[in-house]
Amino acid sequence: MTKTKATAQAGETLPVYEVTRTGLDEAQAKKLAEAFVIPADQIVLRDGVVTYVDRAGYLNIPTTEVSDPDIAQKLRGMSGTGSPDTRLRLESLDLAALEKLPVMDQETALRKTAEAFAAAGLPLESARPVTGHTKLTVSFVDGDRRGSSVSRELQIRVSHEFTVGKGQALIGPGAQVQVTYNGAGKVVQLHHSTRELKEGPAVRVFPEDEARRRVAHQFSRDARINVWLVYWCPTLRRGPGHTHPLSLQFIIPWYAFNSTVSVTDPQTGTVSERRTKIQLIPATDDARFVPTVHLRMSGRERVEATAEVSGGRVPYSYVWSGSNPEVSAQEGSSVSYIPISRGP
Repeated sequence: MTKTKATAQAGETLPVYEVTRTGLDEAQAKKLAEAFVIPADQIVLRDGVVTYVDRAGYLNIPTTEVSDPDIAQKLRGMSGTGSPDTRLRLESLDLAALEKLPVMDQETALRKTAEAFAAAGLPLESARPVTGHTKLTVSFVDGDRRGSSVSRELQIRVSHEFTVGKGQALIGPGAQVQVTYNGAGKVVQLHHSTRELKEGPAVRVFPEDEARRRVAHQFSRDARINVWLVYWCPTLRRGPGHTHPLSLQFIIPWYAFNSTVSVTDPQTGTVSERRTKIQLIPATDDARFVPTVHLRMSGRERVEATAEVSGGRVPYSYVWSGSNPEVSAQEGSSVSYIPISRGP
């Protein structure tokens, strides 16, 4: 299924979303564990984010002990323990067991997930559930099966795509819910990281062409720049040297962007497309939510720099970089450092 990527027209306004609740509390995490039949003491709750991983069951791949003495000796030699007396258990993939490995069907996974979240009092009404599978692919480089490969689905996962307003996507580590099941229907992985939002004040969003103009300097002239509107949801978790994300009050619209470049293989002449990683810029210049930075810098033997910030929401945090690695340790609005020559 192809998703439509939202953009904005000149003069269009979009709402900012106010954060009314961040993450889950202990009582909610306990209900979530009960609904998914997970031992409560195995659920990890940190800064409102709930995670669970069954270390024995998640991505479990069937193996069997290596019985062929020649192969065993070869493996011991590769591991640096050539002596057969070495107490080392050598295992290989059990391809026969892999072929028989059960995988939960899509409809059952979707139904179980929806029922469990509803039972926990956490229905995901604004999210579209999407199924996918973890897969194992084995390629043979020698032996009787040289040149062949085996691909097998291991487990099914149910992820959720969140949207707001006119279909703009909520993306980022603060808008992620995922559940993974083994073939017997047991939950082997769970991740829940969300905020509750309500519509707040409107902001004027600059159009797509302006977004392209602002990011064009990052790409070559022949690159095709792709731009679409999203609402970026940062992590709920505490980061060193940063404002606690639990204090985040608003989610604003952003432009996500990347570029597509056509690349020709010099050997075959085949043309393929390569996409750069996705980056983000705020989609509005509204000073209530987006700060403006004026940088003053002087000096050659010693660099003195000061960032003057206006707009946005205080407190501000500063990240500096320069030719001297020591500058990155400075966190105030001003820095002073001796530049280091990087050679000819």
